[in-house]
Amino acid sequence: ALGDAGGYTLTVTAVVPPTGPRLVISEINVGSDDYVVLRNAGTADASLNNVQFLLYQSVGGIAKPDNNITLPNQILAAGASLYLVEQNPPTTPGDIYIGTNIFYGGGSDFAALLCQGPCSTPSNVIDYATFGSAATPGPAGVTFAGGPVSGLSFSNEDTHSYTRATFLGQFPTFAKSDWSVAPASR
Repeated sequence: ALGDAGGYTLTVTAVVPPTGPRLVISEINVGSDDYVVLRNAGTADASLNNVQFLLYQSVGGIAKPDNNITLPNQILAAGASLYLVEQNPPTTPGDIYIGTNIFYGGGSDFAALLCQGPCSTPSNVIDYATFGSAATPGPAGVTFAGGPVSGLSFSNEDTHSYTRATFLGQFPTFAKSDWSVAPASR
């Protein structure tokens, strides 16, 4: 408590960012040259060993995986980003070819999961977001507060991306308020 003014006590709570590695999905571009950006938003290097990235849609309430990528065993430095791209070979050194096209466009409903181990185990989820006009459910017990992120369309998908501005959501509840539509990084 900082003081007493007329019977009121002011209490200040400091919010301290977590220390250590923190892998997050920071951008998803579904334009002509689709890509996904993963970022280590933490304060220490992050190992990508056994990290999986999954893009999927819901068909009749059942998750239908479209892209399931196991990342190579490497280190992502604190504050660094990694691009997962559909161009083969990648045109920028350090990018990782994902082995296929990202099947979505600006009007698609889909979800993205980043997991430490198989995404079929809910406790492995380290990041989750859903996009489009209808929510694509996550694994049991994992939620995305605020509904799906929207704002991309076929008219702006080549110049804009779903972009993460903050990193407030965390397991098991991730947040729409972390995301927006902004100019693409590439």
